[in-house]
Amino acid sequence: VPPKEFIMICLKTHFSTLVIAWAVCGASALQSAPKMIDFTDTVIVVSDSPDPLEAKAATVLQEEIHKRVGKAPLIQTNQPDAGTPMILLGQGESGRKSLSGSLRYFRSANKLGPEGFALAITDQTRPIAGILGADPRGAFYVVGRLLRKMELRKGSILIPSDLEISST
Repeated sequence: VPPKEFIMICLKTHFSTLVIAWAVCGASALQSAPKMIDFTDTVIVVSDSPDPLEAKAATVLQEEIHKRVGKAPLIQTNQPDAGTPMILLGQGESGRKSLSGSLRYFRSANKLGPEGFALAITDQTRPIAGILGADPRGAFYVVGRLLRKMELRKGSILIPSDLEISST
């Protein structure tokens, strides 16, 4: 086979291989993308008397969301109206009590060591991000992890529906 024809055969063969590989990989990438849950109008809920570091973690979360989204979520101690998305932030035993309704979504919340944390998302009755620190430092660390996983854009807060993280 002359060199010019050989090159043309190779290009045609490899081009079709690349097209097939792209089709297969592209389709699987689209299928594996997690569903995103809208937390745009979220409220940050903390315990009745948060530890100073827990309160600071809530403030950091609020400020970082405000910087990127353009709207600061409220921080409050009571749950918002039904249907309103919320981020439940707690630490230690008081956090476990405030998150008691959401703890069933955590697989390993009871196995947290010092500075450990758990994070879980649900949207069964409303969008809820339950973030629990084993202690005040764990509460601060889980806020950082949540911020890294959120998609924050002007006017929009999205969180992957399959997000569940535990660190002991």
